[in-house]
Amino acid sequence: RRALRGVARRRTPAASFAGDPEEYVKGVLKRAQERKSGHHVMRMFDGRIISVSESAIAEGWVATLEDVTAQHQAELDRNKDERERDKFLDAADRYELLPALDRWVLCSAIDALRAQGHSLAELPYCFTVNVSAASIAGGKYSSFALEQIALAGLPAAAFCFEIREAAAVNHLQAAEQFI
Repeated sequence: RRALRGVARRRTPAASFAGDPEEYVKGVLKRAQERKSGHHVMRMFDGRIISVSESAIAEGWVATLEDVTAQHQAELDRNKDERERDKFLDAADRYELLPALDRWVLCSAIDALRAQGHSLAELPYCFTVNVSAASIAGGKYSSFALEQIALAGLPAAAFCFEIREAAAVNHLQAAEQFI
């Protein structure tokens, strides 16, 4: 107990521990006494983020610490990218640009795959293209897609069109026609 308190107190001024050392020691001792494994994250004064896993073992208690600052930052960046993408798609929807965006995505995919030609039919996978509810509701996207794929000389089986369940349910007849 005294050693654990000493470690926490020494780490506080060194900016490698953020929080109340006494509360930290009480929590560790309580979990150890109850033989409860646990996991928590500590934010350090210097900005680092440390993942702590604690486990009871036959002869006592073990705690594993890992600096997860880089992983945390990557997750924040990924979430920021998703929020930006969502803002873009919301604006495209608001200004009724999703059908044009869907057509552009398909044409871009076709352009990227055109050089592969009929060898795509021999591949054991397909290329997935998301289609918005607005394109499904418009009823013209399926004929556009088939026409563009045929004009490029690509096999239709090389493409898989992904429709959200809500879009399919809300526009059932158009979705059935598309499928």
